[in-house]
Formats: sequence, C-alpha cells, structure tokens
Amino acid sequence: MHFRRNSKRGVSEVVGALLLTLVVIVAVGSFALFVSITQSNAQNRSNYITNVQNENLQVTSINPSPNNAAIQYEAFNPSNPSSIYYIQIHNATNVLMIAPNETQYDTNLCEEFSASCAVLADYSFITSSTSNTVAYITGSFPTYYLVFSGTGNTSDLLQFQVATWQTLTMTIRNLNTQNSGLSGVSVNAHDLLSWNLLSQSGSIIGAYTDSPPLVIVAKTSVTISVNIANFSIPKTSAISILLLSSAYNFFAATFSPPTSVISASTTSENYLVTTRDIPMFSGSQSNSSGSSITNYIWQIEVPNSTSNSGYTTAFAYGQSVQYEPESLFSRFTNLTITGPIIVTLTTVNTNGLMSISQSLVYPNDPNIAPPAELSQATAKSCLNNTGDTYTNATFSVSLQNIFGQYVANAPVLFITGNQQTNLNFSVSPTLSLTDSLGAATTYATYSYDTSPILEVESGALPPLFVALSCP
Repeated sequence: MHFRRNSKRGVSEVVGALLLTLVVIVAVGSFALFVSITQSNAQNRSNYITNVQNENLQVTSINPSPNNAAIQYEAFNPSNPSSIYYIQIHNATNVLMIAPNETQYDTNLCEEFSASCAVLADYSFITSSTSNTVAYITGSFPTYYLVFSGTGNTSDLLQFQVATWQTLTMTIRNLNTQNSGLSGVSVNAHDLLSWNLLSQSGSIIGAYTDSPPLVIVAKTSVTISVNIANFSIPKTSAISILLLSSAYNFFAATFSPPTSVISASTTSENYLVTTRDIPMFSGSQSNSSGSSITNYIWQIEVPNSTSNSGYTTAFAYGQSVQYEPESLFSRFTNLTITGPIIVTLTTVNTNGLMSISQSLVYPNDPNIAPPAELSQATAKSCLNNTGDTYTNATFSVSLQNIFGQYVANAPVLFITGNQQTNLNFSVSPTLSLTDSLGAATTYATYSYDTSPILEVESGALPPLFVALSCP
C-alpha cells in the first residue's frame, strides 16, 4: 500500500511538470507573437511616417484658358456679370468681341449683335461681316455704352476690364516612391469642390472630388482641369495653387506673370531729299521669373481728330518695334502721325500669364514726317494798275511731307535776290507760315515786260526757283 501511494505522487509530479512546461511554452509563444505584431505595427507605422514625410506632389506646369495672347480685355454688363465677351486683337487696327463659350476663341462670332463677325474698331463702333455699322460705342475706358444704329438709344452698358481666366489645366507629378492621393485643390485661396482627370489628348476621362481621392501612382504625373470662371482671376495676376494629399500634406506652387518694361530711342533714316526720325520701342528689359516671355504685343495710339476716344490704335508684335506710320496705318486721314504717341506693351510668358506695362508717351516729333516737297501753285491773279507794272500778283507754294500730307505751320521764305534787270521786283510778305492745306502765299510787284526769279525756301529742303510771269 505504501508503494502505491508513492507511485501516484510521482505521476502527479510529472504531469504537473509537463503542464507547467506547456504553460511556459504557450506564454513564450504568445509573447513572441505579441513582440512580432508590435514590431510589425511599429515598422508599418514607421513606413507610414516615412511615406508621409517623403510625400511630394509637384505642379510642374499650368495652362490657363483662354490662352490666346491676343485676348487682353473683356467686356460685360454689370447687371449680368456672368455674360462676358472677350476683346481679341483681330488685325493691325481692329479687335473682335468673342463669346467665351465658343470652343474656338478666334471664332468670328458676336451673337448679341446678330452678326457673324462683329468688329470693335478702335473701340468706337461695331460692324458686321458685311461692314455695315451695327452699333456705336460711346463713353471712355473702361465704361462704354452701346448705341445701336438707327435707334439712337443706349441699349447696353459695357464695362471693360482685363480679361479673366475660365479654366485652369495643371500637371501634377508624384515624386515619391509610394502612391499618393489628391484630396483637395485650391486656386488663389478659392477651394474647389471637384476636378476632372484628363487624358494625354486633353479629353475628360474622370471626375473627382475629395472622396475618394485621385490616386497618383509613384513617379508618375496626372493632368487635371478645374473651372475657375467664377473666381474672376485676371490674366495679369499670379496663380497660386495649393494641393492637399490624402495623407493631409499640403503642397504649394505659385506661377507669376512677367514684368513688361518699355525703353525708347530714336534713329534717323535718309529719306530722299530729307532725313526723318524713326522712334524705336524695345521690350528687351522685360523679364519673367521661372519662365520665358513668348509674346510681345504693342499697342500704339496716335491722335485722331474724329475718333470718339481721340486716338486711333494700331497693334504690332515682336520684342522691339519701329514706329513707321506707313506700316501701321492704312490711311492717315485725321491722324496726327507725329504724335504724341502713346505706347503700351503687353508681354505673355510660357504659362500664359500676361503683364500690361505703364503707357509711355513719346512726345510730338514733327521730323517723324518731315517736309519733303516744295512745289509751285498756280498764280491766282495778276493786277495791272499802271500799264507797265504788276502789283499784288498772287503767288503760292505747297508744302508736303514724305507721306504726301500737307504740312501746316511750316515757315516759308520768299527771296527776291539781286534782280539787276528788274529793280521794281518786290514781294510781301517775305516770310509766311503754311496753312492747314500746306499752302503759303505772297504778293509780288514787278515790271510788266519781265519775268523775275523768285527763290522759295523752307527748312533744309532744296530751294525752289520760279520765274514769275502773268498771262
């Protein structure tokens, strides 16, 4: 009996030892699993933190619209500001009013005038494609009124301002080695609720909001477009973009407009019998940070005695331009081509942003169109008072510039010289100023049977010698 009791106790001790060992093994295994999970979570958290820290979204390029460099201003009715029309340079002296909802901004369309092509000529009148006047514009920049032809009534109010953007396309690159998500877009402090994903051809392939975010695969780029028409962002303003990632990181980018700077100089050109001044305007001092200037657009205004604005406008292109009236204006009627000349430069950079310079006023320079021809006009009358002497015989000359325009207020000198054969020869006045038709007149007295020589001078032109005679 004593032997049996000892045997049972030994078995119990063995079983207890085995159970304890099992408990230890389970505990050690559980602890190892816990450590492994903890280490894995820590590693995942570390990877997440690293990914968040290394996340990098970059706006590599933008393309705002309308990106036509010729569109600088827009017009709208303040009572209906959402209905705007772009003012687009059409040719050297005309601009178009373009409906912004057209797919092609250079479409010759002006629906509000019921004309297939409405031209806002010198901001003074509007014509149809058949050149019939549709409406006149009155007022002064930036507020104009439309007066439709035939009614005389002010039909619409037009407010002019610098053109604003309608849409903005941007390319975003993920510089990280992990995927990122785009959850928010802000343009010039305006938060956007949605954006469109574009294909390489520019077509819309998806619409996105903050949820779910747009996934941008590691080391790749996406192109999105956003509607910014309601934000009234001028084409002359910087565009600031703020991106919010799905990891709640912010990435900012700012694209600045160029700076337009005008410099002026004068060169001379030998023009047959005279020398003329040619004003030179350069935009070479203009600059654009982070981009290059792609367009230089010059607005050149000269006085016009019949224009509502008092000026006629011409447009020219290039980093520098020469002011040569014959190449800028098709006709000079009513124009004072010698100035003062008002010059404004608009520059556009590779991002489509533009800058409009302060206007430069080039003072009036008569030598832009110097006198070039002094010619004789037919004598108006010959009076024979004594039978052998002509008195008050009218003699006139005409003065024109290099463009065939009459030159007014130019001095003309009449010289009788040493006339040994005609001691009775005299003229009065000896100095005269040309009138608005370029004419200068003097009155001569000389013997009936002689033909005295009259010398006429004006400025640096070769003198004109005329043998006077009366029929």
